[in-house]
Amino acid sequence: MTGANANLIDRAFRAYVAADGSAAEQPTLSACSVESICGRRYVALRNHHRMLAVYRIRRCSGCLRRLRVWPIDLMGREPERPTIKLNPTGEGAYV
Repeated sequence: MTGANANLIDRAFRAYVAADGSAAEQPTLSACSVESICGRRYVALRNHHRMLAVYRIRRCSGCLRRLRVWPIDLMGREPERPTIKLNPTGEGAYV
């Protein structure tokens, strides 16, 4: 992760905590990312379970704007959840 991307993720995290409070679900740094879709850049805050917030990066000012509706392309890039498969003995095991 570059320094510029780390700075954008940090700014988005601060905005997320300011808006939702410290009791909100916390993003996981390794799951957060800066994405580019159709010429627009976004900061996606995620934890290991789900997407928490998406911020659009404005071209001219670099300001972040929280989106209410997230781009569908970002939804497909969520971290994979572990699946449970049953062993022949009936015990569950994460795969």
